[in-house]
Amino acid sequence: MKGESLLANFLKWAWHPVEQANRSYFPTGYVHPGRNMASHDLIYLTEGEWEIWLDQTPYLLTPDHVLILPAGVHHYGKLPCKEQTRTIYLHIGSFPEERAGDAGEAIRLPALVDCRNAPSVRRMFEGIVRLFWSDVPDREVELSARVQQLFCMLGRAEASAVPETDRVAAVTKAIRENPQRFLSVPELAEMVHITPYLKRKPAELSGGQQQRVAIARALSKRPDVLLLDEPLSNLDAKLRVEMREEIRRIQREAGITTVFVTHDQEEASSIADRVVLLRDGVLQQEDTARGLYENPVNLFAADFLGTPPINVFTGRVEGEKLMIGDEAVLDVKGAPDGEVYAAVRPEGFILDENGPLTCKLSGVEVMGRDVSIVSRHKASVNPIIRAIIGSDNKVDTASATVRFSLKPHKTFIFGKDSEERIRFGE
Repeated sequence: MKGESLLANFLKWAWHPVEQANRSYFPTGYVHPGRNMASHDLIYLTEGEWEIWLDQTPYLLTPDHVLILPAGVHHYGKLPCKEQTRTIYLHIGSFPEERAGDAGEAIRLPALVDCRNAPSVRRMFEGIVRLFWSDVPDREVELSARVQQLFCMLGRAEASAVPETDRVAAVTKAIRENPQRFLSVPELAEMVHITPYLKRKPAELSGGQQQRVAIARALSKRPDVLLLDEPLSNLDAKLRVEMREEIRRIQREAGITTVFVTHDQEEASSIADRVVLLRDGVLQQEDTARGLYENPVNLFAADFLGTPPINVFTGRVEGEKLMIGDEAVLDVKGAPDGEVYAAVRPEGFILDENGPLTCKLSGVEVMGRDVSIVSRHKASVNPIIRAIIGSDNKVDTASATVRFSLKPHKTFIFGKDSEERIRFGE
């Protein structure tokens, strides 16, 4: 019976106690036992596939479908459900007045309701389960009220459902929807490494543990996309690095597309598969972190990634030569004449006693296998210039100046007004 029966007939009875509410998981398959229950049995399938017979009629449950098994009607299974099948089920009591007539006379329920376009139905099932196992006052009254609301939702879902008869269309839609995996609390806790702390109060958790709990709560909602907006901003430096790796691991295990918002270049480059760089809400560049570093489209993008930061000079192009101050420091074939910014990565300098770029030497910092040469130049936009070279290079620290050649693939030029990249040598 479709349409009027679900809402009108069920709501005739204002009180329906919830006798059981829980989740089930069948990792290796399970044949539904033959039953003729005194209560109404509602099964919401979240993952997998399950065929259940109602009298002589089989119903195939697929994700986000609800099977309603009325009280007093024999139901059973012939084949095991698909492996990894998960359901949420409710046993809703029926009163003697309902069972006085023929089975199903007072309450006529459709057997199968398509809820793929009604996500609120699943949330209601989950809410009823949580409430059932809680200790809130007047729990039974609240449960009964939610059951009435649930059947209203099922009535709307049933009325709006469009039957799918085209198998190709059904398969295509299933692939497009790509439903996420339903995760239990223990599974989520294990994923984010908080299993030992499940009984603790929030105030008893460290900052990193609270952050893991927040991520687990977000994952429990089965999002198509997970947004993390500056999730590490309140953590100390050591914990930020640790949580960075954890977020990356969790994202890979959960398999959920994640948007990670940050102003920290190290977070962006270490976590992201793709970096979307915005300036005042306007897209500047979208690429991998390496692509952004090696092939910036403008000065803002060039300056975003890199530690130490890129070294920027004011300069000009004259006759396909890059001029910084009065020195022609690099051939830039194909670049038009004009005022420019020249940007050189720290590793783009070559220590060269005959090099074309002369800077005032400020100091040398030994960093293990690398050496950082600190210098200054009147055309430099940065307060200091940092050049990273190998430790096998010997720097004359007694000299007042240091000279460099530039690596073309580590040197970029940008228009003075537009700050857009000017390509050369291609």
